[in-house]
Order: sequence, then C-alpha cells, then structure tokens
Amino acid sequence: MITWSLRSLYDYCVSNKTDTSIVDKVIECEHNETKSTEKIALENKFKEYLKDCFKKADVSAYTKVDLDNNERKLVLTLYCDQKFLECGAQEFKNNQAFRDLQVQINKLENKTEHEIYDLENKTEQEIYDKCLMNIFKK
Repeated sequence: MITWSLRSLYDYCVSNKTDTSIVDKVIECEHNETKSTEKIALENKFKEYLKDCFKKADVSAYTKVDLDNNERKLVLTLYCDQKFLECGAQEFKNNQAFRDLQVQINKLENKTEHEIYDLENKTEQEIYDKCLMNIFKK
C-alpha cells in the first residue's frame, strides 16, 4: 500500500502546490500496479474499516485539484488528510480485526514480492514505488 518516503509525502501534500496533474500521476501509478483479486478484496475491506474516517476527511484546502472527481479525492485523503490519518490510526489501535487484516495484506505483499517479478526482477510494489518517486524527481 502506501510506502512513500517522508520527503515524497512532503512534496505531495502541499495544498497550495499540489494540483490535478500531480494527483492524476499518482492515480496513474495506482492503475499501473497489477493487483491480484485477493489484494483488491483485502483493500476493499480495509476501506470498509475506515468508512467513518472517510466521513471526517477534508481535503478542501487542495483548491488546485478537481475534487469533483472521487478518485482524486480518495487519493488525497489516503495520503494527505491529517484527520483521516489520525482516525485511521485510532481505528487500527482499537480494532483487532483491522489489525488482522493488515497482517493479511502484509503477507500477501510479501508473497508478491518474492514470487511475482517483472522482466527486470523488480516486484510490482517496487515498480509502483518507483513510479511514485519519479513524480517528484527534481
């Protein structure tokens, strides 16, 4: 899931700098990541645990991003909304089933990292991370 460096998040989560084109590049990286049906199902459960946190989210400060698009709004929320992140951390702390789900996702990603390689011997996660990092190369 989210494995960016703190520097990348700093570059990405700047409300007066981040615009629609930047968010669209992040979404493109997400779309390029090959996900198993199992991983998609687990991520959907993950979002279900966070549904109340999504209600608390507010990314309206990102005025340079077209927030009428739900996918853009979701990506900004997942990476940048402090209220959402704090709520998610609290939900994780208080909910054993949610923590168990994270363990399942971690196991699946470890399986992916060791068993599924592209032509250059890079895992899907590494390709995704590189895609994200390339957005903010200076």
